Amino acid sequence: MDAVEYLMAKKKEGDDEKELKKDERCKKAFDLQEDRNKLEREKFEYQKQQAEKEEEERIMDLDLTTMTYKRQQYYEARQNEILPRRCNM
Repeated sequence: MDAVEYLMAKKKEGDDEKELKKDERCKKAFDLQEDRNKLEREKFEYQKQQAEKEEEERIMDLDLTTMTYKRQQYYEARQNEILPRRCNM
């Protein structure tokens, strides 16, 4: 009877150890996914900033003399919004 109890205790220890290792792997996988998500967010923000800079550059480079009056007014206003941001960089 003692041998059976000993074997059952050893089996339980082995099962507990397997469960602990499984939990550790799950935590590592979760942490890796969190890191991946953070990098994706940072990449998205960087790409968004680059697109905004390119759009601002395009607006600043426009030749307003060839536009209708209303369009000139619109783009002058946009340029006036962009200039202070660029000067403070």
